[in-house]
Amino acid sequence: MLERCPPELARHIFQLACTDTGYTGRSLSLVSRYIHATSKPVKLRCICVRGLRQMEAFATILENTAPEFRRVRDLCITDHRKRLFAVEGEIITEEVVKEMPIMVTEDAKVKVTDLEDVRSDALRRIISMVAPSIVTLSIYFAVCARAHCKIPFPLPRLVELTTLLNFKTIDLAVFTLESFRPYPSLRRWNTNGLNVYPDYLFGHITRVAPALTHLRLANIVECSEGLERALDPHYKGWEERVMLPLTITKVIIQPSTLWDLEFSRIIFAKQKGRIVLENYSDNTIYGREGAEEAEKQWLDRIHGGRGCWKAPKKGRLTS
Repeated sequence: MLERCPPELARHIFQLACTDTGYTGRSLSLVSRYIHATSKPVKLRCICVRGLRQMEAFATILENTAPEFRRVRDLCITDHRKRLFAVEGEIITEEVVKEMPIMVTEDAKVKVTDLEDVRSDALRRIISMVAPSIVTLSIYFAVCARAHCKIPFPLPRLVELTTLLNFKTIDLAVFTLESFRPYPSLRRWNTNGLNVYPDYLFGHITRVAPALTHLRLANIVECSEGLERALDPHYKGWEERVMLPLTITKVIIQPSTLWDLEFSRIIFAKQKGRIVLENYSDNTIYGREGAEEAEKQWLDRIHGGRGCWKAPKKGRLTS
């Protein structure tokens, strides 16, 4: 029956259907030649990529796809594994490497490869090809110990961004943040502290997202005073401050266990309603559960939900 539909109508139907992790788009290609050809411009509209193997595979698919068919609108990339290596091409974790000391010596016959550089390269390849069309982008890496996650590309249509990247050194976070171009369309940014000083992070938020309206800071250490100064356009204190965009209407804070909650309540009293404190984060933010939660929130936003922007449940800590 669909074969009788005008291509424009069929394409619109497929566009409405392709709002999952990519399963529907892949399935459409198998139905018939007509549906394969008609769905081609929209079947990559919404994609979730899990882990390094899928990242490399998706980058290759994009490279073999004509530019007019790389119309990825919503993209989620997650990697929950920690400290990846490869032994003769087989992906393993650092714990397994430690159990094979002979293999990691200079004279070893088995080659051990650190895959974080490979992952960074795959990320760069993917973003470079979807940059013109991407609207919602979510990136979750449980550990970034030795490689940055640079994204040095203009993203003219980007409206919502999630960057949950667990950097182990400040240098890697700095290299990553400084690679971001200004995103004039960006309105919502969900990020962790990225292991940098809050004022430094605030400065880059203002540079990258001058029209930001919603900001979420996950698993962040104490920054109450700096945040209050950054949000107050009439601040006249003696301490230097970095201004956040004046367009921000809501800031959601998920504190780390190092956060002084009682002190924060006093500081945020002047910003009541504008700043919301969630529960403390726990160890699950970086790992399989964290990756699954990031994907769940991304899908919820695509389907019209509030995702990570929903109000805290009753009983949670708020300002």
